[in-house]
Amino acid sequence: IALERLVGTPDRPTLGAEFLQRAGFGAAALGATAAFLHPWQGTELAVLTVGLAIWSRPPPRRAARLLLPLASIALPLLYYLILPRIDAGWATFNRSGQHRAHIGLLGWLTTFGPVVLSSIPGWRTRAASDRQRLLRLWPLAVLITFVVVPNGKFEAFAGVSVPLALLTVQGWRRVLEDRRQAGRNPWVLRFLLTAGVVARTAPNTSTTT
Repeated sequence: IALERLVGTPDRPTLGAEFLQRAGFGAAALGATAAFLHPWQGTELAVLTVGLAIWSRPPPRRAARLLLPLASIALPLLYYLILPRIDAGWATFNRSGQHRAHIGLLGWLTTFGPVVLSSIPGWRTRAASDRQRLLRLWPLAVLITFVVVPNGKFEAFAGVSVPLALLTVQGWRRVLEDRRQAGRNPWVLRFLLTAGVVARTAPNTSTTT
């Protein structure tokens, strides 16, 4: 939200005023805190910031506003990058984290396959705002973090179901609305309505003590 407001704010009279914005300081503070507490989240935020600048293509002065949040995120990440080289304990932890058990192909398919497939209609809709662009960049940022970051790979997937669930709802809402306007009663809608009626009329078998 802070990035969205930062990019969407009208141009300021001077270049210095472009950096001195409340949304910029808020995004920088939140980004630095997240990166310091969880480096993988900082990496995701950095990818989101760069991805938004590339995708939305704001004017140069508005794009410059993203430098402050990006620098604030980069500082804790640089700290965690240097720490294993100057501290033996962190070096040992860093090496042990690189030898964690891997998830097999079947595990990936059963865990993420259904939610990814259900979100396909959402990916096909047009991203008309920076918020929608960030929503689509979020899963990609998680995937890039998983590939790039040596530690915290699996932690990077925490919360990825949120953007995928939102894309699923938006996509299927659009599909059902298009079919309704075309005069076709989609079987998915009939199934959901039937399941809802059955669940609502089913007797409650739970007992109270």
